[in-house]
Amino acid sequence: MKTKWKKREVDPQDLKYVNEIKRVLELLRRNRDMMFNEVKLTIMIEDPRELEKRRLLGIEEDDAPSREDLAEALELVNEGKIPKDRLTLQMLYEEMVRWPNLEGYGALYLVSSFPVIIGISVVLILFYNSLQ
Repeated sequence: MKTKWKKREVDPQDLKYVNEIKRVLELLRRNRDMMFNEVKLTIMIEDPRELEKRRLLGIEEDDAPSREDLAEALELVNEGKIPKDRLTLQMLYEEMVRWPNLEGYGALYLVSSFPVIIGISVVLILFYNSLQ
């Protein structure tokens, strides 16, 4: 008996996109405590700056995948599947790797801790001087 389903050849580029998207999802979960549904909702939100840029450049969106298509592709990647639409997968990949500060907020925490340390030091010095 022959099956009517044929295994699709996996393009190495598609595999790279899927692995990178999974890595970004893991970094978001670990570093920002973002659950998958939060990431999916963020992907579904249309960026007004991007819309304005496309409008000014005269880019038609008829051929471009919708935000819902990107969210569906994200779900497939999260389930361990490779989306069939390569353009959607590529756009999802490009959007996911552009997210800022994926590696953590270490430098930001360090810089923002200085005013707290200075404030505590001032209070301790004033308290110590009031005891004398």
